[in-house]
Amino acid sequence: MPSRAALEVFVQAGVPRERLTLAPDPIDAAAIASAVERERAGNPPRSEFVLGVLGAVQPSKGVLELAERVLACASSNLALEIHGPRESYHGDRRYVDALEELARRSPPIRLMGPFRHAELARILARLDALAVPSRWNEVFGLAAREALAAGLTVLASNTGGLSELAGTPGVVLLEPEDSAAWIAALREIVRTKAGVHLPLTNSWRPQR
Repeated sequence: MPSRAALEVFVQAGVPRERLTLAPDPIDAAAIASAVERERAGNPPRSEFVLGVLGAVQPSKGVLELAERVLACASSNLALEIHGPRESYHGDRRYVDALEELARRSPPIRLMGPFRHAELARILARLDALAVPSRWNEVFGLAAREALAAGLTVLASNTGGLSELAGTPGVVLLEPEDSAAWIAALREIVRTKAGVHLPLTNSWRPQR
């Protein structure tokens, strides 16, 4: 299992604990760091602070709520880039439609669309921080670990496998429904430029 949280779900479902093992970190942090460093070398300087989200837009991921919090910051140089597909949620497009309407009215909210894995380093290299505002218990939180390997500050919901990042340098864990805490954290990282940039290959290992 990639996280203690995921392991406990299987135990509660009746799988004997002795048959389950926590797996080592499934990402190649050194490779990500190297690729991101090469991409950053070619990026021009900029004044704005770019926060990113990676992954599908759906209600359980909390992207719409994050976008509303970014706008509530009222920061003139904070932008949110949302990288990932925007598809219906079991046939219901209301969540995606609401995000798209918000982006049409709000230039700081940028819908970048789906991306291929080969583009990951380029995307991470253009970000100053990553948000993982999930509203459900993430099994692992792959994007958060990839961002840490790239030296990015990570704002993440204190849920599921993401909770196991507690104490990791560069990670701020927040309760998913606490809008005030998210807004305060966003304002702080922009004010201090806290996302630019941590040491590459920030290590993480599952708690055993």
